[in-house]
Amino acid sequence: MKKEFNITDWVSKNRLKEQEGEEYPPYMYSPVGFSCAVCKFYSMENGKHYCANKSYAAYKGTNELVDDEGNQIQDPTKWCSNWFLPKQEDETV
Repeated sequence: MKKEFNITDWVSKNRLKEQEGEEYPPYMYSPVGFSCAVCKFYSMENGKHYCANKSYAAYKGTNELVDDEGNQIQDPTKWCSNWFLPKQEDETV
């Protein structure tokens, strides 16, 4: 039987790893339904995608959503960082 993916468990485990200092990639391809596009920190302005999370900006050196080579991410539904927090239903884009 396939185990159901639980985003809350995933976020909790990654935050625990961060607190313990374990090395892990802070940015990853995400095909499982959570993404920058549904994150509370996501915004889009003038055709560019942005992250308002200060930890993301400190790590990447920019608040723009970029891949590891510094290229602007074109589809925020396919990417997510370890700083992901789900947008609350009452929040608007």
